[in-house]
Amino acid sequence: MKRSRGVALLSVMIVVAAVSATASWLLYSQNLDIQRTSRILKKEQAILLALTVETRALLALQEDRAEDGAAAVDYYARTESIEEEEDPDDGESWSKPWSIASGVPPLETLKDVEISSCIYDLHGLLNLNNLRAVERLKPPPEDEKRHDQSNPAGPGQWHARRFRKFFEAFADTAPDDDTDVQVATLMDSLLDWLDDDDTFRANGAEDAEYSLKQFGYHAANAPAVLPRELHWVKGFEDLTPASLATLQSRFVALPVRIIGRSSKININTADEEVLATLPYLEPATARQLRTRLREEPVTAQNEIAGVIKPLLPPREDKQEHLLDWVDEYLTIQSRFFGLVVAVRFGDVELTVNSMLYRDNTDAPYRVYVLQRHFGENPYDDLAVFDGGRCLAASAPAESGDDDDGEDEFDDGF
Repeated sequence: MKRSRGVALLSVMIVVAAVSATASWLLYSQNLDIQRTSRILKKEQAILLALTVETRALLALQEDRAEDGAAAVDYYARTESIEEEEDPDDGESWSKPWSIASGVPPLETLKDVEISSCIYDLHGLLNLNNLRAVERLKPPPEDEKRHDQSNPAGPGQWHARRFRKFFEAFADTAPDDDTDVQVATLMDSLLDWLDDDDTFRANGAEDAEYSLKQFGYHAANAPAVLPRELHWVKGFEDLTPASLATLQSRFVALPVRIIGRSSKININTADEEVLATLPYLEPATARQLRTRLREEPVTAQNEIAGVIKPLLPPREDKQEHLLDWVDEYLTIQSRFFGLVVAVRFGDVELTVNSMLYRDNTDAPYRVYVLQRHFGENPYDDLAVFDGGRCLAASAPAESGDDDDGEDEFDDGF
């Protein structure tokens, strides 16, 4: 009898243990489901907040063009006016990140929300797809200084010389880990990647080489979509991540169906590395020009030549032709812009990068979203926010019950 009671007690204990374990597992699963659902909801709300800022940016670009019409000029505001949020007439409104983020409607119903945004001019970068105009008839000269840099054989060769000059400057300043940078390899491989055929250049590569890699792939043989494609191109794949990121931050891939054969560089928004690729300009001169343009941007197309001419070396034999390329390849008006929006909602962080296109032809100057990427910034976050194009991150658009809102969102990139 006692033995029967012991078995019954043991059975009850086993049942209680099983029920307790099941209940604990159910509570744990329920808690996970609640956290998962909460995170999904926050992420969806973060996406909607980012899209709200994107809409605000579209309106800002449209309003900026509508205010000045055909006489509009695109340039960055000075750093001081951005950091102090003063002098609203200094610089384009879209170039002041805080003006975009502050345009988001109040968020009284949400807590712990921080928003940072930045618009930057894509015409201040080197457009990879300009190289698609390069013809195979005659390669660019090895020693550019022995030739007239301002009178190349067509737009393709003009852009090829700009990229070659950029790569030469990059090779001169490359870190010790990248001492084997070969300009000819970078140029030929990039041209082979972008052209439509499968015939490789002397130092380039096509499918025949890429397919032999451990994880084989094909050359694009098409217009570039994102600068991150360089990761797959011969020569670039051997660079250190930091050097590759530096290159990518100076490039953009504008859609060929809109730009046509090539796009122009906005002299007001180009940084010194891009300005240094212009004919006869050296890095020191480009740095001087960039500083001058940040303080006093060019406000008329016919003034560009007058700003550049004093910086050019004396060439009495060809002085009248030194600036023939200015109107064809430089501008003060932009159509393509990049937008980076970062949202922090509780423990959820989200970054959205968009390519915006503004139709400058006729009113109402509509602005369209051509690309949108969630998660990370394909144009290198640090270069965008700290490299001079946006000049400063925006102040957070916060909401909730914080006392003084001192927790700024300036370290999430």
